[in-house]
Amino acid sequence: MLDKITVKLKLKLNSAKPDSTLGSALGSKGVNVHSFCLVFNKINKGKAGTLVPVRVFINSDKTYKIKIMKPTLTSLFKKHIGFSKGSPNGIMYTIKESLIEIIAKEKIKDFNTRDLSKAKKIVIASAKSIGISVL
Repeated sequence: MLDKITVKLKLKLNSAKPDSTLGSALGSKGVNVHSFCLVFNKINKGKAGTLVPVRVFINSDKTYKIKIMKPTLTSLFKKHIGFSKGSPNGIMYTIKESLIEIIAKEKIKDFNTRDLSKAKKIVIASAKSIGISVL
């Protein structure tokens, strides 16, 4: 049976470069970082530079599979609201419950629940942590 290693990364779509971050995360596991970047960027060709969580499943023979997840909640908030930074010490933005539901439906596959009401609670907690209040 093959041993698998999972590496968790956050990368911008179509913007992976063989730098020190990828080198230490993947190169130390025996993955050719340059070829990983080429494959990752080819998969996402034509997509914007949105920050997404990526899981790389590395087999003992140094082959790997890439799982690209939905954008981070912060990226989704930025997309829907249009802000550039979160709030360091207070509420900066207010959004409606309907937007929470849209984001929860978009992101639910990446959560550890399939219950929409629980997914909405996760999204609300994340919103509050970056200075967004919910009506």
